Amino acid sequence: MGRELGPTLQCFDESVRNMHAVADASVVFGHTDIDHGTSPLSGLIGWLFGFPAPGRAVPTAITVVSDGASEIWHRRFANQPILTKLESGRSAQPTIVERFRFGVAFDLKILERNGRLRFEVVGMSVCRIPMPPWLWPTLNAEEREEGGGFCFDIDIGMHWVGRLIRYHGWVRAGRTMGEAVKA
Repeated sequence: MGRELGPTLQCFDESVRNMHAVADASVVFGHTDIDHGTSPLSGLIGWLFGFPAPGRAVPTAITVVSDGASEIWHRRFANQPILTKLESGRSAQPTIVERFRFGVAFDLKILERNGRLRFEVVGMSVCRIPMPPWLWPTLNAEEREEGGGFCFDIDIGMHWVGRLIRYHGWVRAGRTMGEAVKA
């Protein structure tokens, strides 16, 4: 994804640059707080996407594997994984495509706001079939550096359902999952 961020990548602190400029592979560890929506439909959608259980200070590992053209992001919250593939977007603006299970993909516009990396949903497809905007999720996603670590705050919802999941926390290189559990 470093290529999509281009010169914008230099606007961010070292931990954000490092997470998005992986040459081959990277693993970082930390903790995450996870909240779910309260509606039955948000629970069903969360289950379909394999969202992790709610919790506080959940041990977290993020592995990024890059082949230069795409990245595999494996986020593990305790023993619950979320696996996505990130590829270059097809528009003139800086975008990425994040692919989930069941052929669901989101086109995400890359933004820099006050030194923080943000993403905005600008498209959605299922099995490569474009979906109408009323089906797109709402996304409030921010990444930044704080205290030498990579911090993230991801809040995903749907206009007609409300919140699906919010997960926010930090990870840092040079730790192990065991050290993260103890911290």
